[in-house]
Amino acid sequence: MNSSRTRAVGIIGAIALAVGALAMSPVTAAAVSPTRSDSGSVSYLDPGLVGTATHVVRGRLDIATRDTASGAGRVVYGIERGPGHYRTLRFDAAVPAVTAGTPVRAEVTDDGTVARATFSPSVRESAAPRTVPTSPQTPGPQHLYIAEVTNVGTYDYGDAEIATRVDRTLARWVTESDGMITSFDRVGAIEHYATQVDCSNGSALYNEAAGQFPDVSFAHSGPNHLLVVVPAGVGCEYALGSNGSPDAPFGGGRATVAASSSFSQALMHELGHNFSLAHAGREVCDPTCSVSTYADHYNFMGSSFPDDWGIIALSSVQRRQLGITQHCEVPELDLPEGQGTSTRTYDLLGRGTDSGTRGVLVTDPSTGDVYGLDWRNRLGRDDHAIYGTYGASNDKSGLVVERYQTDRRLILQTYAPRDPSDDYDTSRLAGESAVRGGMSVHVDRYVGAADPAVSGSLPPAVQVTVTLTDPGVDTAPALPAQQGTAEVVGDVVSGATVRARAADWTSGSCYTYQWNVDGRPVDGAISPTFAIPDDWQGRDLSVTITGQQSARATRTSTSTPVTVGRQAFTTSPRPVIRGVKRVGKVLRARHRTWEPTPTTFRYRWSANGRRLQGRTASTLRLGRTLKGKRITVRVIALRDGYQTTRRVSKPTSRIR
Repeated sequence: MNSSRTRAVGIIGAIALAVGALAMSPVTAAAVSPTRSDSGSVSYLDPGLVGTATHVVRGRLDIATRDTASGAGRVVYGIERGPGHYRTLRFDAAVPAVTAGTPVRAEVTDDGTVARATFSPSVRESAAPRTVPTSPQTPGPQHLYIAEVTNVGTYDYGDAEIATRVDRTLARWVTESDGMITSFDRVGAIEHYATQVDCSNGSALYNEAAGQFPDVSFAHSGPNHLLVVVPAGVGCEYALGSNGSPDAPFGGGRATVAASSSFSQALMHELGHNFSLAHAGREVCDPTCSVSTYADHYNFMGSSFPDDWGIIALSSVQRRQLGITQHCEVPELDLPEGQGTSTRTYDLLGRGTDSGTRGVLVTDPSTGDVYGLDWRNRLGRDDHAIYGTYGASNDKSGLVVERYQTDRRLILQTYAPRDPSDDYDTSRLAGESAVRGGMSVHVDRYVGAADPAVSGSLPPAVQVTVTLTDPGVDTAPALPAQQGTAEVVGDVVSGATVRARAADWTSGSCYTYQWNVDGRPVDGAISPTFAIPDDWQGRDLSVTITGQQSARATRTSTSTPVTVGRQAFTTSPRPVIRGVKRVGKVLRARHRTWEPTPTTFRYRWSANGRRLQGRTASTLRLGRTLKGKRITVRVIALRDGYQTTRRVSKPTSRIR
């Protein structure tokens, strides 16, 4: 393994989320996989415990993710027997078909091992979806309560710093939610208490901490979160987030976080679990494939790095899971029924930007796997992210491909290394491809220029072409055509901003835009609006719109070119003449305030409407020949890209 990879693993081992709560007993061979009845209920049975003394517990299933520094994250179970009270459930076989909040009746031994359990018919099916599931939600506030354990070690920083790091994370969740979380406040002061339980017993620690807020429910169905803060490096250093329901992601829950150098990042991760997000790992195939649970460095649901680094923006798949994607923000591409191949081209803006197409969800027709494509360029909300600058790490800025798992995890895809001294690469750059099954993604070209002020950054956008192929289909009918034309809307004059209009297009299309001058594409001009440069008068402007839908043929339309004119001044007042109107005195022209400010003013003086030759200064000395005449001044304003504009003053009284 090369030195860069060794450094990466070392840091992951030092700061990756370490967790313990609701611990599962070692798996034995006794339990059998759960079964589903015709009515939809799920039954669990451990034949090895038949005849063992048990007692019955009832409540709603609690699911949490245990994040450890030395091993993969694990799903652990408990039962919520009432608001603020949880009990461990130990299963000897996983129960993947149920979700948090499912009603459960369990027969358990004294240590919580489940002999028999029945889950209600409200469980979700476990069949692999062909699209990432999501549900509509109602925006609302979230609240965080903090309990700090005081008797198990010392803290590296005090309450003020804890509050600052918490507030940073809560504010970031408000931003990432795009208005779904209307506010996320830290309620009251930090409650300090001395624990009476073993720190490694996360369920007991949580129940004890919840007792500091006896009137507050931290159930998934509500908006309240409990954060238990423990010191770092004293044996109970871990992080825990309860797994929220994918049917209503923005619900309450609990998180336990050590007050370490990665506090904000770890809290972001654990609240992600509360909001139903699962881990983001990395898959390496050489030649057999293995997955590292926390090793997706383009995702805060991977490792938690020190707070000196920026928090990474949600991925396209995660935004789809949370139900917060905007129209055409993340187009979904699937091979239409009966089609053997389909090709689509997209202009992807950086995942950290706030508008436009920022990702694609692609379904591989050969496997049904769903992949998310994101352009990670360290700009916008990805500013100062750890990827792209992490020493000699393989995690460079570029196009990132993550596979969505049926257990809601994301798995970062890797590729043969560009540099033979590396083990693999995790992103694709211009000219490179990612191929998985019947899906081929090619990075065609960069759009725009990189920001030289941002280390490790790439251009603001990238053009990618995705091709889906089903080898089982030899011939296929032509896809239905789309309709629509492109138009330029607004005053096409230098300095103005115009917009592209997709006129009369087939409903449901998503669009890409390319602005052109004199018939040639303008690099980086791919948004629906375009600011015409000041010096473009006389040039021809047009826009090309491409409309795409999975089940229709792609259509491209270019607008009729429009010649760019000169822009008019928004404010162009008449000049005024100041001074004594008497022979021998000097008159002065005041041009007053123009918007925008002209670069040059010129003057033309006249007497009784006849131009005075050679009088082109802003002042005029009144000679004897002007006695009895009325004087006017014409001001001529000039600015590049603007119409030459003239304004004439009112005549003066007669010169004495």
